[in-house]
Amino acid sequence: MAGHSQFKNIMHRKGAQDIKRGKQFTKIIKDIHTAIKEGGSVPESNAKLRTALASARQSNVPKDTIERAIKRACGDGAENSYEDVRYEAKHQDGSAIIIEASTDNRNRTACEVRTIVNKNGGCLTEQNSVSFMFEHLGLIVYSSEHSCDLSAVQLSAIDLGAREIEEKDGEVMVFCEIEEFSLLKNSLEKEFGTPRFAEIVWSPTSTVSLQCDDAAKSFTNMIDLLEDNEDVISVWHNVDI
Repeated sequence: MAGHSQFKNIMHRKGAQDIKRGKQFTKIIKDIHTAIKEGGSVPESNAKLRTALASARQSNVPKDTIERAIKRACGDGAENSYEDVRYEAKHQDGSAIIIEASTDNRNRTACEVRTIVNKNGGCLTEQNSVSFMFEHLGLIVYSSEHSCDLSAVQLSAIDLGAREIEEKDGEVMVFCEIEEFSLLKNSLEKEFGTPRFAEIVWSPTSTVSLQCDDAAKSFTNMIDLLEDNEDVISVWHNVDI
C-alpha cells in the first residue's frame, strides 16, 4: 500500500507539534466529549469512548481531569458541545490535505481553516473531493525501543486479522480496518503493552513531490499553521516531504 513510508515522518511531526502546543490533553478531552455525545457514557457499549479513555491513560491524563470531562459531556450545557468536522483542501502539484477538527463553533473553525489555506496557496474543496486519494485505516505502532518482540507482534497481529503489517527502522506498523481497530489495539496491548502510536489515520494511496521551493515553503507553512490552530486535531496529506 503506497504512502505508508511517510508515517514515520507524520508520527514524529505530530508528536513534536503536540508537545510544542500542549494540545494533547485538549484533544483527548474533546475525544471523550464527542464519544459520549455520540454513543453514551458506558465504555463497554461505546468503542469510540473506550479508545479515548485508553488514550487518556496512555498519555497520563489525571484521573480527576477525565472524570470532569465525562461529567461535563453527560450534561446538557450547550457551551460544552463539541463536534468533529473534516475539511478537505488542495495545494499545488496535486497535493491533497485532510484536516480533522473538533469544535464548539463550526463557523469560527471553518473561517480560520479557510484563511490559513487560502493565504498559503491552497483552497478548500468540497467534501470527498480528495478523500478518495486516501484510505481511512487504523494504525498501531510498536517499537523495539520498548523491548518489544516485533516478530511476536507481527504474528499476533496476523492472527487477529490485521489488514497489513510493515516493519521498518525498528518499528512494526499494523494497519487494520476501522471497525477492527479497538479490538485489535486492546488485544495487542494485553500481550505487548501500550503501543508507541495508535490512531485512526488517513493513508495516502500515492504521494506527490512539490516541484518548486516556493510551493514547498507555502505548503510547509500552511501545515504548521493548521497544526497550531486550537481546534485542529490532525492534518494528513499526500506530499512526500
